[in-house]
Amino acid sequence: MDLGTGVALLIAFLAVVILIIRGQSPIIMLLLLAVVWAVIAGIGIDDIQSSSCSAPGSLRYLFRQGSRRA
Repeated sequence: MDLGTGVALLIAFLAVVILIIRGQSPIIMLLLLAVVWAVIAGIGIDDIQSSSCSAPGSLRYLFRQGSRRA
């Protein structure tokens, strides 16, 4: 099962690279790739939101009060 998932992820990546080379918008294609990878890996939207938005240092780092970027 892990090998099949890995091959599917690789094929999706290569398909997106080919589409970008042929002139599709890279931003749209990378957004589509992120969604396709999540679907292939079996990750639900609830898991994505809970892990990426509540993990220490993820979004909290971006929105700290008084933080300055160089």
